[in-house]
Amino acid sequence: MDKKFTEIVKDYLSKAEDAKNLILRGLGVSSRDKLREFRGRMPMGTFYLDGMKHDFAFHGRGCRFTNEYYNVPVSERKNKCLNIDMDMGYNGDIWCGIDPWKLFCFIEEYYAAYKKQFNIETIKNELELGIKENIMYKKYDLYYFH
Repeated sequence: MDKKFTEIVKDYLSKAEDAKNLILRGLGVSSRDKLREFRGRMPMGTFYLDGMKHDFAFHGRGCRFTNEYYNVPVSERKNKCLNIDMDMGYNGDIWCGIDPWKLFCFIEEYYAAYKKQFNIETIKNELELGIKENIMYKKYDLYYFH
């Protein structure tokens, strides 16, 4: 797999992990099972934590998450805030699987200079190459690192 692509995917997973941790803390739930119960009662909403506004919207098997600092100038917010759409993985240990389209949207948001190099077809090809190189595997339609 391309070195820069791998770096971007790992950053996506890291930001998804950050979002997951903020969601658990902000909603006061301690586990994935508790989160499932919560999302059935409240599929979308807002919470405030650590001086930030956090918005979430659960969908299907995933969640769209954004947050923002109100005390940070607009020009600096992109580097300090999260804006991510993630699909939850297939078991309790894996919180985020990699969906090619959601990864493409992440690249547009955080790595705009690479959106032509890593278009949707290239992303799919890189992920499949990761499987061939035994770096990744696919379960259902999501990709994961070993």
